[in-house]
Amino acid sequence: MTSANRADRIEQLFKALKKHYKPTTIATDRPVLDLLLYACCLEDGKFESADEAFAKLQQSYFDWNEVRVTTVAELAEVLASLPDPGAAANRIKLCLQSLFESRYSFEIDELRKGNLGKTVAELEAWKGMSKFIVSFVTQNALGGHAIPIDNATMEVMKHIEIVSPAEASKGIVPGLERTIAKSKGPEFSSLLHQFAAEFHANPKSATALAVFKELGVNPKPKPVPPPPAPKTAAPSTSKAAAPVAGKSDSQAKGPAKGTKVPPPKELPTSSVKKVAPAKPVEEMKPAKPAAKIVAKPAEKTEKPAPKSVAGKKPVLQVKPSAKPVPKKDEKKSSDVKKANERLTKESTKSGSKSSSKPSSRKPIADLKKSNVKKGTSGPKKSAAPSSSKPKPKPAPNKITKKKPK
Repeated sequence: MTSANRADRIEQLFKALKKHYKPTTIATDRPVLDLLLYACCLEDGKFESADEAFAKLQQSYFDWNEVRVTTVAELAEVLASLPDPGAAANRIKLCLQSLFESRYSFEIDELRKGNLGKTVAELEAWKGMSKFIVSFVTQNALGGHAIPIDNATMEVMKHIEIVSPAEASKGIVPGLERTIAKSKGPEFSSLLHQFAAEFHANPKSATALAVFKELGVNPKPKPVPPPPAPKTAAPSTSKAAAPVAGKSDSQAKGPAKGTKVPPPKELPTSSVKKVAPAKPVEEMKPAKPAAKIVAKPAEKTEKPAPKSVAGKKPVLQVKPSAKPVPKKDEKKSSDVKKANERLTKESTKSGSKSSSKPSSRKPIADLKKSNVKKGTSGPKKSAAPSSSKPKPKPAPNKITKKKPK
């Protein structure tokens, strides 16, 4: 489109807007930061919803620093009157954060006194600043000539064929500021924004369609994307099958016992596909039982054999026999007992004389015990009796020892 034709279309649009909409006045004496945040709320929305959202934002928080540290989700709840509260909350938070990082203060009224070109370049460098916000602040706070264009306005310009799709993707309307004078810029901006916001909210609006009709344009509605296909439920793996809709439980389960069931119809062989026979599955051999672990008893530690000394044979350890061997002392004691028994029998037979006089002879066992001491070869002499007269000694009896068997 040539510049002359574009200028003519813009003038026709301005005349049609004056017939159907009334301009809104914006207080330009407000602080620069307030106008900036108001533009964040106004983008792609109506003036009424932007006024309500900005008033709630000021009432809900103590200052702008509290708004900066608030989450986007909480801000979106306060800005619920806007068509896209999440996007507006994100723009407000980013603008406040970038302003705080660059200036460490929220007072930017001094921007009105600076050079317009440098001020606009500084605003564009901040995060969250769109072209609509920069143009709105330039027009209403800095006294420059700029017409704010948002996404809804650019969509209307495409329907009227003032801009091409390539120019719309860049967000530029060539020759718009040259066609509309600076004195008429705020009026044209407010009328155009009302028209675009209403058509964006309701494409079948009577006022918006009347403006298109005067311009001889039949706006094509946006193609509505098809609804997503419903997700198919996965087949249930449970054994129990659900009852078929429209049938009773008895029909779903099957025929009762005793009823004859007709045989299934045989399909023609041509329609049946031949299936290769399945390979036989190899039989699994039974696994060998795990070997039981038996705890072995602790081995008895054998004493090491004694080392053989040169010239001497090792002493063999003789195991004790089952029956104890009688010792020599025990044999002798048994013989002595038998001899004492014989003496006692003979003494009883000798009579009263021999029994009345005590014999000074000791038993053999006592004599042998007394001779055990070292250095004594024979039995000790018995002490003399207390009486002065010596008593006759009895003749010693011969003791015959029997050989042990």
